[in-house]
Amino acid sequence: MTLSRFLRDYVYIPLGGNRRGASRRHMNLMATMLLGGLWHGAGWTFVIWGGLHGFYLLVNHAWSGAAARARAEGRSLGLGAAPARVLTLLAVVVAWVFFAAPSLGSALAVLGGMAGLNGFAQPETALLLATALRGPGALAGAIGGMATLSWAISLGMLGLALLIIALAPNSQQIVDGRAAEIDEPRRWPRLHFRPRLVSACATAGAFLLALALMADVKEFVYFQF
Repeated sequence: MTLSRFLRDYVYIPLGGNRRGASRRHMNLMATMLLGGLWHGAGWTFVIWGGLHGFYLLVNHAWSGAAARARAEGRSLGLGAAPARVLTLLAVVVAWVFFAAPSLGSALAVLGGMAGLNGFAQPETALLLATALRGPGALAGAIGGMATLSWAISLGMLGLALLIIALAPNSQQIVDGRAAEIDEPRRWPRLHFRPRLVSACATAGAFLLALALMADVKEFVYFQF
């Protein structure tokens, strides 16, 4: 039982779900997400976090309805997969600032910095960007060859990580072939989990590695709020 399934089965559906019209569905969605925020902690930051996710769901339903009407009229409102993913990531990042911030003031300060209210770059970073525009040679001379190599390696690893996120299956798809809440096409069928000797050895290795790292125990994220 995940938190999402609990909220759906024991809060959203008992409230009426989507069985009593669009307006009641919107109210049920917002109430469910607000309660989901309060479940994480009794504070305004968690209430706003839950409220933002409720608002995102309302926007999603409104956009889906408008797109359906447009398709019926022979028009298209599609943004495309890439812009939609970027917009979703941006929305989630903004909401999670409130989740991680110790106070509402801190969250607003972080969002202000993300929006560039404190300047879009530190003076040193701005100087490096200006130097980089003059070419790789000028950049290497400004920060040194090793630093340039380090940046290149970091950017390469970031690019590889983004490709893995975009193309590879997630853990739920590996285990049961689909996401937990929605049906998705199976990605990379050969990575689907099967109870074999190889998977048993990999699981045992991961378990032994976890035991070896037990000396460096970190507090569970929910216990920090």
